[in-house]
Amino acid sequence: MNLTTLSECTQFGRVFPLAKNRKPMKGWHWKTKSTDDLLIIAAWLEEYADHPWGLVPVRVFVLDVDVKNGAQAPQSIEAAGGLEEPTLTIRTPSGGFHYYYALGPALPNITKNSWLPGVDIRCGSGGYVVVPYSRSATGRYEVVVDVDGGELPQVPDWIKNKLLADGQSSVSDSNDLLDQRSLSVEALSAADDPDHWQQEKNILYNIIPRM
Repeated sequence: MNLTTLSECTQFGRVFPLAKNRKPMKGWHWKTKSTDDLLIIAAWLEEYADHPWGLVPVRVFVLDVDVKNGAQAPQSIEAAGGLEEPTLTIRTPSGGFHYYYALGPALPNITKNSWLPGVDIRCGSGGYVVVPYSRSATGRYEVVVDVDGGELPQVPDWIKNKLLADGQSSVSDSNDLLDQRSLSVEALSAADDPDHWQQEKNILYNIIPRM
């Protein structure tokens, strides 16, 4: 993992290092320690550059579609309304997908497991997803669809309507909405460059005042 990747991801929320099994590290209170402060992230990278990282999606809506252990998430999605418009899509090592959508002010801010069979929602500070290009023992989280033009599409209407009909009460803070910038594959894939982190660290400490 490197600072370029994590800096790009902070447009979507706060990040933190995970244990090698992609679970929170023992003693880490990730809900309070996760951050978008690049100086803190740079310091963590000194120790956890070879770890997978988590994203707390406070500025984006993520649909987590699972296929492991016989999960029928794609069929659930298709039956409920489908995902017609392409968006930033991350393929997980198990063959599932994370679909990223712009977070509108009318959407509930929720984390919900099994919202549909095999489908979880990650939106807000109650949960996390694994950051793109994180590595684990079973593989890597890959960007398979990027967003041309730099803007994520809105959450599909059927998802929004179902969430609102479900009576979720916590509404997103309009001051914490997604900064509509592109999450480029080129920037994220810098994680593969073994010399990239040292270059980033030198640049970071030259452009950001020390506190």
